[in-house]
Amino acid sequence: MEFSFGTRIWRSDKPYVAPTAAGEGADAPLAEAVGATVSGAADTPAAPLPPPVSGPPPPRKVYPPGGNDGFVLGLHAPGRYDKLVPIDSCLIQPDPANEVLAFLRTRTEELLLEPFDVKTATGYLRAVGLRSATDAAGRLQLSVNLVTAQDEVPGRLIPLAAELGARFPAVTSVVHNVQASSSDRGGGGRRGAPEAVLYGGRTIVQALGGLEFEMSANSFFQTSAGSAALLYELIGEAAAAGPRDTVVDLFCGTGTIGLTLAARAGRVVGVELVADAVADARRNAERNGVTNAAFYVGDLTALRGGMALADVIDWEGDPPAVTAPPAPAAASSPPPPTAAAADTDGGSTDGAASAEATAPVADVAMDVVVVDPPRAGLHPKLVRWLAACPARRIVYVSCNAATQVRDVALLRSHDPAWRLTALTPVDMFPHTPHIETVGVLERVAVDGGEEGGDAAGAGGDDG
Repeated sequence: MEFSFGTRIWRSDKPYVAPTAAGEGADAPLAEAVGATVSGAADTPAAPLPPPVSGPPPPRKVYPPGGNDGFVLGLHAPGRYDKLVPIDSCLIQPDPANEVLAFLRTRTEELLLEPFDVKTATGYLRAVGLRSATDAAGRLQLSVNLVTAQDEVPGRLIPLAAELGARFPAVTSVVHNVQASSSDRGGGGRRGAPEAVLYGGRTIVQALGGLEFEMSANSFFQTSAGSAALLYELIGEAAAAGPRDTVVDLFCGTGTIGLTLAARAGRVVGVELVADAVADARRNAERNGVTNAAFYVGDLTALRGGMALADVIDWEGDPPAVTAPPAPAAASSPPPPTAAAADTDGGSTDGAASAEATAPVADVAMDVVVVDPPRAGLHPKLVRWLAACPARRIVYVSCNAATQVRDVALLRSHDPAWRLTALTPVDMFPHTPHIETVGVLERVAVDGGEEGGDAAGAGGDDG
């Protein structure tokens, strides 16, 4: 969970003032305004005010602790970028994380670390991100990510980080990220300065489904580990990948979905915009001994109809306009399989530059595509690219059913069209509206059937 620092508290009501006769107390301005308006419009007496409300006054608002204007730590009020609801305990966090949250609320103010004011663009502390994980031995680990404005006093957070580590045994990572402006948040990370490790390591480790995953502060990972295990099991059933299949995992994050599928598939290729998450995914593959999965940085929003996936992948610094996939830059980043091989018979290199400029890019082979986009869903141009991709099955994992419905409708409207054959919701947080949905889409063949025919849930009704 991420909690914001600020200077303004959100109040759901104003302090109660008992109504009085016109011209007295809180109603005086209103009475004057009504009288002035009516008498100014016509020489007639002003309309009388409604009678005073009888009975006892409603109770005054009781503000949570730590909610004084000037220093607030909490969550943004709905529809308000500038006001916060003070939070000193979060029910979806373990108790040690709530203890850290309460400590930070008081200790940062004691240390005179001023909160950031979004209206005046002044101050220092922007937010704190708390992540928890449980490793294979059952040990709880907490990561604390302190997000600030530009740091003009180097090292000013180091004493606080040391105190967190000494006071809370579960805290194994404290990092510092700089968010120079409100717009400096892209792809789940922050820009402005490299992430600094203030205490412990850069990552924490979560055990899930027989695997262990490293999580850094700015990489995406499901908050509810128990629900995530069920979610990934359903994704595996939906993908129905075999040992000869290549699975392409778009928006792969730290590789959780792709590495879970690697045991069933012949090959997994993951693509993700956030470089830190890709680094985590590669370490996770190495940590778990998975050798048939490769992860790359790529901007999926740049994909357009007719483009190859290889066009938007960063091949470790090699230019994308090549006649064949480049050699791997490291053992943890093997090249993906290709749909078309280049001529490797050797020969003269004369004119090689001009040949590279006109030769088609060898694309990544794909039998199954898994997409797990952010809440905004897929860009319409990415939907058009998916509609034309050579995969026989698309597994669409979504945290926002509304945008998933929109995107599936677009896929069904394209030629060739896709048919939704299964849709399964997963309740990530009971008593909240937050669910994940796993949709399976099959390409509609010319005769009206589904290509491949072995989809999970095939034969179901359209969603």
